[in-house]
Amino acid sequence: MSVWEDNEIRFDIPFSEMKLRSGEKLIDKLDSVEDTKGNGGDKGRLMVTNLRIIWYSLTTPRVTIGLNTIINVTTKNVVSGVFDFEDVQGAKIERAVVKNKQFQPLPLEHIVSTETGVWNLSSEQGNLGTFIITNVRVIWFADMNEHFNISLPYLQIALVKIRESKFGVALRLKVVYREILSLHNVYSNSPLFGVEYTIGNEPLLPEEPPTLPEAVEEVDEDITVVSPAINAYLAYTADEKNCPPVYCSELGLAVEKIKDNFTMQTLWEVIPPLN
Repeated sequence: MSVWEDNEIRFDIPFSEMKLRSGEKLIDKLDSVEDTKGNGGDKGRLMVTNLRIIWYSLTTPRVTIGLNTIINVTTKNVVSGVFDFEDVQGAKIERAVVKNKQFQPLPLEHIVSTETGVWNLSSEQGNLGTFIITNVRVIWFADMNEHFNISLPYLQIALVKIRESKFGVALRLKVVYREILSLHNVYSNSPLFGVEYTIGNEPLLPEEPPTLPEAVEEVDEDITVVSPAINAYLAYTADEKNCPPVYCSELGLAVEKIKDNFTMQTLWEVIPPLN
C-alpha cells in the first residue's frame, strides 16, 4: 500500500490526487484563503485532513502538503490579511510500546491475538519474547528486556511471506501468517492512520438530553376510577380514635377493625368491576 499524501509536497496536482484516499478524513476547510507567496491575489480554499493540507484556487488545483513534511507552523501579518489565526505548534509524541511487561495500545488500537515464546532470529542466538498482533501493527518485545522491542505498522508492510530458517520448523507459524495476512488486507482496504481530532467550538456531548414526548394514555371518563366505598370510608372525621387491631381471616393478618357497613372485599376493590 503506497501512501504518499503525508510525506510529500506537490504543486499543480491533478484533480485525481486531490481526492481523499481510503482512510483519509476531512477535518476542516476554510474559504477565501490566499496563497500570498506564490499566488498573490488568487483566492482559494484550504482543506485540512488527517494526512495533509490542500490548497487550491477557485479555478485551478495548486498545492498539497503532507503533514510529515511540516517542520513548524508560524503566522505573520500580510497586507491582504483579513483573518486572524492562532499559532499552532505540532509535536510528535513517542510512546513506550511496553511498560512493566504490559502492552501500551494506541488510541483506537486493540489486541487481536498474543503469542508467547516467540524467538526473534535477527541475531545468531535469538531472543525469546512475546509477539502481539493488533488491528494496526505487529509488536514483539523480549521477555528479559522489554526495551528491546519492535513495532511494525501494517502501513509499512509491503509483503508478508514464510521462508525457511536454519532453526527448524516453527509451531503455529502458518496460523500467525494467515492472521497477519488477513489483517493486512483489511487495513489496506480501510486504513487507520491514528490521527484524532476534536472540533473546539462544538460540544462533545449535548447540553441537554433530547425531550421525548410523554406517553398519552386514553381514559374513559364514564368509568368511575376510585371505588365509592373507599371515598365513604375516608370521609370519617380525622379525630376519631383508632380501634384496636383484630384478626382478619380473609387476609390472615391483624388489621384495624373495619367500620360498620363496610366489608374487606369492598375496601379491597380500589377500581370497581365493570357491570
